Amino acid sequence: VAEDDEQAERLRAPMHGKVCSVDVKVGQQVAKGDRLAVIEAMKMQHEIHARRDVLVSAIHVNVDQQISADQLMIEFDTASA
Repeated sequence: VAEDDEQAERLRAPMHGKVCSVDVKVGQQVAKGDRLAVIEAMKMQHEIHARRDVLVSAIHVNVDQQISADQLMIEFDTASA
């Protein structure tokens, strides 16, 4: 449920909710299965994990921010992974 296309260049929010944590930083190499962020929706926390190895190139959300479904959260550089 993490990335929104085959190239895995963008992570969009899978649901409306509040960002509880962003567990990566710009420039960080992320391995498949690493936790990227946690969203709270309907009093439940939902972890979002990387589907493959990528490099974080941009983060578009902050902790405690309310987000909507399909909102851009994180961008990746797959060429550097």
